Amino acid sequence: MTNQTEPKLLQQQKSYIREILPSSESALAKLGIDPAQIKSINPRSKRRQFRAVINWLTKYKSQPDAPNLDKVKGYLEAFHHLCEVEAWQQAGTILYTRMQTPGQELLHIQLNYWGYYQKQIELYKQILYKLDAQKNSLFLNSLGGSYSLIGKYNESLKHYQQSLKILRQVNHKVGIASVLAGIGTVHYNIGDYSQAFECQQLSLKVAQQIDDLDLQAVILSSLGNTYDALGYYHEALEYHKQSLSIIEELGDQKSRGSILGNIAATYDSLGDYHQAIKYQQQYLSIARENDYKEGEINSLGGMASSYTYLGNYERAFECYQMQLAIAKEIGYIQGEANAYSGLGSIHQALGQYSQALNCYNKATVSCQQIGYKRGEANALGNAGTIYYFLGDYRQALYHHKQHLTISQEIEDVRGSSLALGNLGIAFYCLGDLQNALKSFNQALIIARKIGYKKWEGELLGNLGNVYQVRGDYLSAQECHQQHLKIAREINNPQGESSALGNLGCICNDLGDYIKAIEYYQQNLQIAREINYVQGQSIALGGLGVAHHSLGNYEEALGFHQHNLQRFNAHPTSDRT
Repeated sequence: MTNQTEPKLLQQQKSYIREILPSSESALAKLGIDPAQIKSINPRSKRRQFRAVINWLTKYKSQPDAPNLDKVKGYLEAFHHLCEVEAWQQAGTILYTRMQTPGQELLHIQLNYWGYYQKQIELYKQILYKLDAQKNSLFLNSLGGSYSLIGKYNESLKHYQQSLKILRQVNHKVGIASVLAGIGTVHYNIGDYSQAFECQQLSLKVAQQIDDLDLQAVILSSLGNTYDALGYYHEALEYHKQSLSIIEELGDQKSRGSILGNIAATYDSLGDYHQAIKYQQQYLSIARENDYKEGEINSLGGMASSYTYLGNYERAFECYQMQLAIAKEIGYIQGEANAYSGLGSIHQALGQYSQALNCYNKATVSCQQIGYKRGEANALGNAGTIYYFLGDYRQALYHHKQHLTISQEIEDVRGSSLALGNLGIAFYCLGDLQNALKSFNQALIIARKIGYKKWEGELLGNLGNVYQVRGDYLSAQECHQQHLKIAREINNPQGESSALGNLGCICNDLGDYIKAIEYYQQNLQIAREINYVQGQSIALGGLGVAHHSLGNYEEALGFHQHNLQRFNAHPTSDRT
């Protein structure tokens, strides 16, 4: 891995120098402010505020290479001065300034694309309930979206519900569909997939009633994300591709990029990482063409994840470095946290556990800085996993308990299930099989309740391993068979490979070596097809044990030697 100050991919993208705001003369004309008449404004305190507005709009110039927030600082300062004198209509005009960016977005929406969610929240709260009902509902809707993006889900739902109430009173169908979609996204983020699905379906129905193709496309892709989370990957692809077809017809490049990213994520879930990278690269190109910083950050993170699965750690590291650089450039702290977590995963895969822990701790601090609870919980969970590898199971237990506490606090049911599952592993490593079983079963109940099939399968595999250690082979086999069934049902080849390997291990323990060989051979075939290195190791080792037990010493030696060669070729894989 090269230690470079500017990754090669980063060198491809330099901030373009262009004027992204209308002229100061145009801005003042739209505000109805004539500098020549400024002396007629009374009282003097009000005049000072309007003079400040004029000065910020006419005299402020940012440096060409300044962060995006500095480029619009003159307008944002003008907004604050207008709010000081309760010139709400004019303040609203500032937020509705049409940018001269490639997408020609409104100023307050462009802040979202740049990733300045906290700044959005600050602006919306200043002007909320100062304009007409429709604009109030819009600001409430936007607040719901911004709070969701920083992981403050209760605040998000509160503002979405307030917006929905106003929109229903005035029968604003487009707004109703948009807010329902936003509420669905919040439920998706906290793992309440049945509620997410219900909101998304309601939203789609309204969008179809009013023939709003833009909204239909967004909602169809959101439904695709929900199907992906539930483990129904082919259905997910179908919804994403329906969405993409509509968006391409409409020519909406930003939305097209996001949908391409969603398609890439589903290919990741299917284990088709090369196809995932192809779609993420398209997303990245579109994001750069439109100066869509959040899109750049998301596509780079997705690409890095795919490279990690392929074992191309240098390329993955490069993508995460670039993701971090862009996030720092725009002050997008959540993006920084995501990048640190990604870098931690690379160090973890390479067995560099102290560096991984350092990255996860940085991610935790970043999330705490902006109150991003879900990110903080995930980072703590990742740190807990590192403590497994360091053999410090009590620290692992401590971190996973923190993960669980925060997840429960923000009502993140998916996060709670993940934390309970990881607690189960910590208890298992400590030899506390009773608490391991309890934690796995609690996690399993939640996974089944929300329909999280992939995680349900993994938990059944963990339960099977506990039962096997306890000598309850019948229960262990039952769990692994259920895991196998789910993996095949949702087309999860890695899960299928793991379940087959576990079933082979039980057969070896029971002395049914012929059956063990049958399971391990299936395991090996799948693991090779998807380049699942750990699965190959388990299969080769298990086949060696089974053949040795049958007296087939040459075959046994061949499998063990093959496994050793494979380990030497992938020395870090089995440590992760």
